[in-house]
Amino acid sequence: LESLIRLSEAVARLNLSDWIEEMHVKEAANLLDKSILLVEDHDVVLDEEEEEIVREETVEMHEENEENQGLHESEKMSITFGEFRQVVNQVVIHLRRMEARGGGFGAGAASREDLVKYLLEWKEHSLDGGFTNESQLIHEAKRMKLVVKRMIQKERILIELPNQSDTLSKNQRLLVVHPNFSTD
Repeated sequence: LESLIRLSEAVARLNLSDWIEEMHVKEAANLLDKSILLVEDHDVVLDEEEEEIVREETVEMHEENEENQGLHESEKMSITFGEFRQVVNQVVIHLRRMEARGGGFGAGAASREDLVKYLLEWKEHSLDGGFTNESQLIHEAKRMKLVVKRMIQKERILIELPNQSDTLSKNQRLLVVHPNFSTD
């Protein structure tokens, strides 16, 4: 509401008007609607540092990926903004439920590997026939790894618990939802 009021004032000033009129409010509302749609319409590109994820996979998984999957390494992986938000909310709800059952911050922790497994199971149950073949499962696992990585590095939704053993790989390090994150 506050942004609508400010935009309406700005539109009125652009029209050299001292008063905000109905047409100014309508134009401001249209600007807000268009800007919100533009943010939600863009796909979330997941292929940043994709090679690093591929290197982390086991040799067997990588070979199966090359044999069974029709993707070339040059293709960009992406996910729709709506699907990204759905996956984020699913992870946050899952970790917060674990935290509530376990009794506080840190009790709702999971590793990257555990989160990817959880998301794949969730996807399997949400699809009518589940995954139809192994290459589809491998492709989705790769996408979910990249989504979790983005949730940590770009979005800062997930954070690593402090004081973990240095011997743990980054896929085994425990993650929790940032305390200030709220699902909208």
